[in-house]
Amino acid sequence: MKTQLKQSTANDLEQHVYQEVMHELAAGKLVLPTLPEVALKVRDAIEEENVSTPGLAKILSSDPALCARVIKIANSAAVGGGKRVDTLEQAIVRLGSRALRNTVTSAIMQQMFQATTDATDHKLREIWSHSSTVAAICHSLAPMARLTPDTAMLAGLVHDIGALPVLKKAEDYPELTASMDVLESLISKLHVAVGTAILRAWDFPPELIDVVAEHEKLKTRPVGGRGDYVDLVIVANLQIHQDDDHQQGAVDWSQYPSFERLGFAPETYAVELENESEKIEATRTILDS
Repeated sequence: MKTQLKQSTANDLEQHVYQEVMHELAAGKLVLPTLPEVALKVRDAIEEENVSTPGLAKILSSDPALCARVIKIANSAAVGGGKRVDTLEQAIVRLGSRALRNTVTSAIMQQMFQATTDATDHKLREIWSHSSTVAAICHSLAPMARLTPDTAMLAGLVHDIGALPVLKKAEDYPELTASMDVLESLISKLHVAVGTAILRAWDFPPELIDVVAEHEKLKTRPVGGRGDYVDLVIVANLQIHQDDDHQQGAVDWSQYPSFERLGFAPETYAVELENESEKIEATRTILDS
C-alpha cells in the first residue's frame, strides 16, 4: 500500500508539473533560455550580407574564449581546411560567414547546459553528452546526405534543448529531482513542445525548428523524397541507442524511412559510420572541450 501511495504521488506530481509547464508555454510565461549577445550580433551582422571579415572579427573579439574555439574548429579535422590558421580573421575566411553563424552558435551551446543546482547537474551533463554525440555524427554524415555539415551539427546540438526549461522547473520540486524515472518521463513528454518554442523565440530557420518538432516521429517520416536534417538526427539517435537498453535500441533500421530518404542503406550504414569514426570523435572532442 505504501509503494502504491508513493507511485500515485509521483504520478500526480508529474501531471501537475506537466500541466503547469504547458499552461505557461501557451500563455507565453515559461522562462526560456536566451542566446548570448555575441551570437545574436554575429547573426545580425551576417544577415546584412555586406559585413566584412574584420567586422565579424571585431564582434567575436569581445569573447576571447569563443575566439579560441572558433579557431580550433577551423583547424579541426571536422572542417578539413588543411594548412593551420592562427588568427580569427583567417578562421572566419576558412569557415565562411554562413558557416560561421552556425559554428558560433554551436560553440556557445554548451554554456546553456550548465546546472545552477546539484540536483540537475548530472542530467544536464547527460543530455549535453548525448547532444554533442548526435551533433558529431550528423556533422560527419551530412555530406553523404547532401546536407550542410555546420547546420547538421547545430541540428544535433539543439534537438533536445527543450529539456532545459523542464529541468529548471523541476528544481522547484525536490521530489522530481529525487526521482529520475519521473523526471525523465516529464522531459520526454515536454521537450518537443518546449524546444520548438525556444527555437521560434530565437528566430531559427524552419529547417532547424522542424528538427526539434519532428525528431521523435521516427516511423512517420514521408516515404520517398529527399532526406533533411530531421532524418539525419533520427538516424544519429538510432545509431547511439543501438547497443543500449533504450526503447530505440536493438531495432530493425529498415523500419525507419529516414535511412532511405537520406540515401543510407541500413545494411551498410554501420560500415559507413565506422569509416567516419575518427572525424566524429574529433568533432565531439571540440564540442566537449
